Amino acid sequence: MTAPITDPSVTRFASGDWPEAQRLAAVMDIYARGIMRYELAPSPDTPLHVEAAFHHLPELGLARVSASAASAHRARHHLSGDELVLNVGLSGMRSIRQCGREAVTGEGEAVLTTGAEIASATISTSQFMTFRVPAKLMAALVPNVHECLVRPIPRNTAPLRLLIGYAGGLQHPGTLATPALRRLATTYVHDLVALTLGATRDAAATARLRGARAARLQAIKTDIRQNLAKDLSVAALAARHRLPVRSLQRLFDTDGVTFTEFVLAERLIRAHKLLRDIAHAGQPISTIAFDCGFEHISYFNRVFRARFGLSPSDVRAQAGDAI
Repeated sequence: MTAPITDPSVTRFASGDWPEAQRLAAVMDIYARGIMRYELAPSPDTPLHVEAAFHHLPELGLARVSASAASAHRARHHLSGDELVLNVGLSGMRSIRQCGREAVTGEGEAVLTTGAEIASATISTSQFMTFRVPAKLMAALVPNVHECLVRPIPRNTAPLRLLIGYAGGLQHPGTLATPALRRLATTYVHDLVALTLGATRDAAATARLRGARAARLQAIKTDIRQNLAKDLSVAALAARHRLPVRSLQRLFDTDGVTFTEFVLAERLIRAHKLLRDIAHAGQPISTIAFDCGFEHISYFNRVFRARFGLSPSDVRAQAGDAI
């Protein structure tokens, strides 16, 4: 039996995990350790509610947050000079004031702030991603990076869309499970943030070769995981992502696994999960196999046993014994 994949770099929480009197302080403490220090004030019209996942990576803080309406203030005693924070809205609105400027951003838009200056913000009930990156590193990649501060970045900015997609894929179990994977993810996010902000020509060439390629691969992997029961031929995926077939295959080859191997592995992982899920205990094994994209039950049984060392019925029986 395969052990569950864990990610030691992630902190997940919901404000409801604490008694009401402790929620605000707990949320501010976790956000300060993961991204940046702020004073947070919930909207008087909406009770505080926050659900978030914080990834603590080398030279990168990454958060995906769902939050109720609130205002935030970053005072002088909160300041830290070697941080830039890119806020990306997934839903709702945000108004940020810093450096004598104000930026209002909505769904799919982004705005850059610095940890070296006081700031204030107002957000509606919203979902957003936040990326904390070293200011010195970005300054080496992006000319006049501080001119990018508090300037709305449009939703149709191509590297921004790649960044959102890549960061979303990092939520998948196992993606950040080892130090080597976390270092790679940090490098790719740095590349995509730099491209979003306007990297120099030399830095952009490297970032496109490295970070943008990783983001495209992540987007294709996410597509595969969400459509395991559908047509996942290499031609169909290449057409959906507007890539030549050989280019798509090379993306997987550089990742150390072929396209076909990845699709098969994901289908087997999904089938294994469903067979262990009590909610699917009454579902025929053949139905689970077909729902995961397998066309022939004999082939499914053979590759399942080769991957997990047990037959599908054995895995289901073990799950039943554990209840």
